Amino acid sequence: AAMMTRLDVLIIGFWQVMLIFNVQLLMPIFLNYMPNQKCDGTTYRAAFCYDVQRRCNRCDVRCRTNQNLCVIDKPCFDAIQQLDEFHSAAEEYGYFCNPHLRFIRVDILQYVGVLLGTVLFGRISDAYGRRRVLLVALCIGLLALFLSGEVKHVVWFFLFRFLVGVSNGAGLLVGWSYVYELISARNRMLLLLFSSWPLARLIMTLVCYATGDWRIATRTLFLLTLPLVPVLYFLLPESHVWLASKGRRSDYNHSIARMNWMAGCVYINTSNHHFTSKSTRYGLQEGLIGIFARPLLKKRMIAIFVFWFVAFYAIFGLDLNSDQIYGRNFFVGQLTLCALLVVAKLIFGLLNWYMPRINRKNMHLVAMAGIVFFVTPIMILHFNENKGSFGFMFVWIAATISIELCANICHIVLTELMPIEVRGAAYTAASIVSRTAIITASFVTALMDVLEPCLYISIIVMSIGTWLVSLFLLDDKQGPTVMEVARKKTRPRKSTRVSVKDIFEHLNRNRAKQSMGTIPTIVVNEEQEKSTPNQLDMNNTDAKENEDDLGFSDLIFWTTSASNPSYDPAAFSTAETEIVEDNGKNSDEESEAMMCNPLDGSCGNFQEILLDAELVAQTQNKQQEICADTAGDQNKMGDDENEEEQITVIRF
Repeated sequence: AAMMTRLDVLIIGFWQVMLIFNVQLLMPIFLNYMPNQKCDGTTYRAAFCYDVQRRCNRCDVRCRTNQNLCVIDKPCFDAIQQLDEFHSAAEEYGYFCNPHLRFIRVDILQYVGVLLGTVLFGRISDAYGRRRVLLVALCIGLLALFLSGEVKHVVWFFLFRFLVGVSNGAGLLVGWSYVYELISARNRMLLLLFSSWPLARLIMTLVCYATGDWRIATRTLFLLTLPLVPVLYFLLPESHVWLASKGRRSDYNHSIARMNWMAGCVYINTSNHHFTSKSTRYGLQEGLIGIFARPLLKKRMIAIFVFWFVAFYAIFGLDLNSDQIYGRNFFVGQLTLCALLVVAKLIFGLLNWYMPRINRKNMHLVAMAGIVFFVTPIMILHFNENKGSFGFMFVWIAATISIELCANICHIVLTELMPIEVRGAAYTAASIVSRTAIITASFVTALMDVLEPCLYISIIVMSIGTWLVSLFLLDDKQGPTVMEVARKKTRPRKSTRVSVKDIFEHLNRNRAKQSMGTIPTIVVNEEQEKSTPNQLDMNNTDAKENEDDLGFSDLIFWTTSASNPSYDPAAFSTAETEIVEDNGKNSDEESEAMMCNPLDGSCGNFQEILLDAELVAQTQNKQQEICADTAGDQNKMGDDENEEEQITVIRF
């Protein structure tokens, strides 16, 4: 069972406040808010009341006095005045009234900044560290947030909101990577449960409701998120995972000591394993090349791109147009929507916790069907001029919850289907796709002033297409299992096929070295393979059906140290191997040859042996037993080991 420490509470609280800052992505809901009707004037006798057209804060030039909605009518005047629940930037600046600014909107500029921040800060953080880059991004973003609420000219307002978007891009990508690497693996589910995007949105909505003015709300949100900087600068250390990846052992030890001191217990143990057993990670460009060069990963990545684009297009398309979901009751609709999203997020988190093996494909199919099922009546009610009714709000909230479920499944699917070597590149690429979807949704929102149903039609069509992609391309996964992590078959080159038993025996002879990176592994000589084809038939049996098809020349098994905890030397009989003579020499040292992994360029000495076909058949069964036994040993591993740290890759 997970036990909360002081450090866990600090990290979870830090990430929730980070989400309050990142939820500025939805602040345009309030910045662009305009009521359906508006009155110019302070008294009902002198006021001119009119229907608001295309969110413009003044009456069209064709308006005449005789078109006044409330001609010396105090009840009418009071009713319209009550609609003005929130004084927005659109009302103050009037940028919707300028035809030249039709597509230069605050939401579009901010989302372009998010895309730029995702690409820019993501690459910089890999080179210079999570904490340092996140600190710089927060300083820029918080300063821009404060100034956006103080400037008087609309051009400066647009500029500072753009910078807020750039900082949000860094906060979403770099911030998540930082807290995910920092928190203990056993408490990551608590991070997902107790800090959520819907909760941050609910807090922002309550602030806007309490203040009633966009400038005061901006200042309040600035003060709420300002503690992020001192907490990050004075308390939280750099990610020990990133420091280990850079080989900075002294800083790594300092980071671990700082975390243990803050937790009040041994939160994470220092281990050479963090430095020696990491599998190679690939950058965005190399990772995508590696993904699309392999049929199975290519199919998965295409499906993930489609899922992420449609999910984020739909959720931001609906969110940006949610100001009228309950007619004149702007805040009633917003608060109801946010509260139900928080409850749905909590239920989904608990469901995933207690039922981790639930079928992801079926969940995604149900979520996509729910989007189509609920968005369709939204469009029908809109055509029947029932927009703003209680039924309209109900189906709108149901559609939003379905999309939120779909977005959560998108993250889980990417994590489970992408190998660790390319997972970072896949996540970055999917994030860029999602940012592009958000920008597209904001442009479609601008078109909705002219042709509003186009958003609903596009969501329905894309959701149907995504449902078909999920049905035919998404793997039928039951959740993460040891057997999926311990891939028992790969597709190595012909000259690199070897049995598990020989590798374990070779490791046992070299376990005194205590370093996985320096242990020479074993391969089969290609010429010997050609001369004895029957001895390798096991590697070709049912290749189409059984091979992993990932294309990585890696044998991956679950471990937390230089030796496999599931490895029982007594279970293996001593195998006599025949050393292939190389130029007439028989010694092990003389039969070693330098070979390189074509995937990442890593090189090492490889010892050539001859495998026995019967031995291969026996060890294939033994390998399955090891993978199955490891599932029971998983809970006995160190608490400081996360998924990446528990995986050792032996390159052969």
